[in-house]
Amino acid sequence: MELRAKAAILLAELGSTAWMEDRWEGGMGQMGLHLTPDGLKILQVSSNALSFRPGTSEGLASHRTQPGFREVEAEVDRAGIAEVLVHLRNGVADYDIGCDGALTSRGGGDAVAEHRARGARLIADMAANTNAVDRARVQLAIQVQGAKPTLDVSGLPMRIDRKALLGLANHADVAMISLAGFVDSRAPTFDNSAIDAATRSGTAEVMIVLRDPAHHIGLSKAEFQRRKAANTRAFEAVMSGIDVTRPFKDMS
Repeated sequence: MELRAKAAILLAELGSTAWMEDRWEGGMGQMGLHLTPDGLKILQVSSNALSFRPGTSEGLASHRTQPGFREVEAEVDRAGIAEVLVHLRNGVADYDIGCDGALTSRGGGDAVAEHRARGARLIADMAANTNAVDRARVQLAIQVQGAKPTLDVSGLPMRIDRKALLGLANHADVAMISLAGFVDSRAPTFDNSAIDAATRSGTAEVMIVLRDPAHHIGLSKAEFQRRKAANTRAFEAVMSGIDVTRPFKDMS
């Protein structure tokens, strides 16, 4: 209780220069905060803090494993704000991955209902970090999607700053954040040893990784099964396109 009281005093001293999007506290009197430059200046001369060091938000660390997220961070750092698309988690949404990499919904009223519920929760939780215009944009996108028989998987448009980005990255309903208009431009990579083996013996055993635009983090069991099914259908389409009909094993 004494440490919590001291933490409350420090937070009061820092005021609006600090916030806790992914609050954690250690048993040895540690706590995680996000601070503005003015907050760091206050902390440097405060008698309520013994030391501080750079930390990494758990949410940011997780999202940095996704293609395109570092471009979001770079745009926020450059311009102060970024136009992004926010993709929500959905445990009942089925989708297909097209040969062009685009996602298409396989329909389902339950998926639309879950999308609307998660979107409404996101709007409420992000109220302190986004302005009324941006909240209205998200609300309109959710309403439009809810009026369709199939789920729009293009994402919710939002204009965010650094604080809003942290809030989104740590939100339980957010699966992925990308810049509006983001295109995965990663060049495919091939291991020359596989080509050498095929040249020598006529065949080579290879491991193929699909370009999955729904590469979400922390998938639930239901989300994983739907992602697996979408990737399986996409893989079968690729194999069919090159006249490979031999069945393959599911190694999951």
